[in-house]
Amino acid sequence: MTSACVQTLVLGMLADAFTGLGAMLMLAVGSDCAGLASSNPGLQKLVSGLIGFPCGLLIVLLTG
Repeated sequence: MTSACVQTLVLGMLADAFTGLGAMLMLAVGSDCAGLASSNPGLQKLVSGLIGFPCGLLIVLLTG
C-alpha cells in the first residue's frame, strides 16, 4: 500500500471516531436537559442536535 492510501485509511478511521464523539456529546447534552424535556421536548431535541453533530463535524473538518 502506498503512503497516500494509508493516510486516507487513518483519516477515515479518525473521522468515524470523531463523529462518534460528537454523537456522545449530543447524548450527554440532550439527556442533561431534563427540565427542558418535560416542558418543551422539541426545544430539547433542537439543543442536543445543535451541539453534538456540528462539534463532531467541525473536528473532522479541522483534522483533514
